[in-house]
Amino acid sequence: MFAAAPVARFPIIGQITEPVREFHPPVTNVLVQAIYDSDNMALLVRWHDRAAEKTGKNGPALVVPPEEEEQEAGAPAGAGGATAGGSPSNPFGDAEVTPGAAAPQNPFAEAEPTPAAAASEFSDAVAVQIPSQALTSARKPYFIFGDSQNSVDLWFFDLARTDPLQFLGKGSADVTPNDTGDITGVASYDQGEWSVIFKRPLRAASGAPFTPGEFVPIAFSVWDGLSRERGSRRGLTVWESVYMEPEVVPSAFGPMLRIAIILLAIELAIIGWVRRRYGSRDRTELGGEPMHPSATRA
Repeated sequence: MFAAAPVARFPIIGQITEPVREFHPPVTNVLVQAIYDSDNMALLVRWHDRAAEKTGKNGPALVVPPEEEEQEAGAPAGAGGATAGGSPSNPFGDAEVTPGAAAPQNPFAEAEPTPAAAASEFSDAVAVQIPSQALTSARKPYFIFGDSQNSVDLWFFDLARTDPLQFLGKGSADVTPNDTGDITGVASYDQGEWSVIFKRPLRAASGAPFTPGEFVPIAFSVWDGLSRERGSRRGLTVWESVYMEPEVVPSAFGPMLRIAIILLAIELAIIGWVRRRYGSRDRTELGGEPMHPSATRA
């Protein structure tokens, strides 16, 4: 379905303006394709993720504790029993090797199964945002979930769920549910890549209309559940644009031909008028007075 649609790659940057911030988002870019017909448009959003987090929850308005913004402390310098500067008993500062566990009494015994990793508290998620209304000037809403004067329509897909949700954004601190039922979608994960499809009518109850031949601002946000991203802690793009090409592109030959015919008709009319006006005057000056024969008196 999207095979013939051109692919656009948009870089993902960390949300470092609103608290709590994300300085190093694991997702670095998204690939986007768009198609449409006379009634609906659809977006395919893809990105690479080393693990699909399909459990837990996520949301654009989830509160993140401020302490999570602090960078994690590194491991202590003397981890593993080594010291950075050595000791009198070990002047070379080499780390001592701790003996491993003793071999089991029965070396042919089956190993105990490794416990499964705990389910993630937060799921992966993605969102698309467009202005709530068609723009009447060059000013766009604030790209981080809009602002109080210029809101955004937010299509949010918690990938632990089966359907996307819709929100109204008037800033990071004012994101409210606004599910009109216009947004549908489907998501899949295969070989380290998420593929998420959003579908919406060209003219919906909420959000700017998608009109063929016009540009619509659009932006994206991605949350990585494994990195505990949710709410304001996420990666995002700046405003981009989606252009809906007209189904029938008018040919330039017709208008050019009409203009050429009109110009030719005007030129011929001017030439004819000049010939009639100045041609009749020349004939009058040359042959206007009668010619009388001269007579000789006898």
